[in-house]
Amino acid sequence: MKMVARLLAAVLGGYALASLCAALLAFALPLAFGLTLADGVVIGSMLGFVVHAAWFVWAFSPVSAGRVWLVLAAALCLTAALLWAAGGNPWSPPAAA
Repeated sequence: MKMVARLLAAVLGGYALASLCAALLAFALPLAFGLTLADGVVIGSMLGFVVHAAWFVWAFSPVSAGRVWLVLAAALCLTAALLWAAGGNPWSPPAAA
């Protein structure tokens, strides 16, 4: 059962975290560095793959499955709050300026 919990955290949780990170970067990079929206989306998407891979590896580390889920919940909440603070919403992306 613990392996299933880790697998769900790695696959589904990693996907959710990578999606939120990609959306956050797509909104934040143009605001912070003056990039175009397209550049922010491309860089955010590429780094989203890195986040998902890193999370997948960490989900199967020697820490307990409960701690994996706790860190996942904290990371999702933090990333969603930062995305909201940047003025973004993953379900309604910004229009190109």
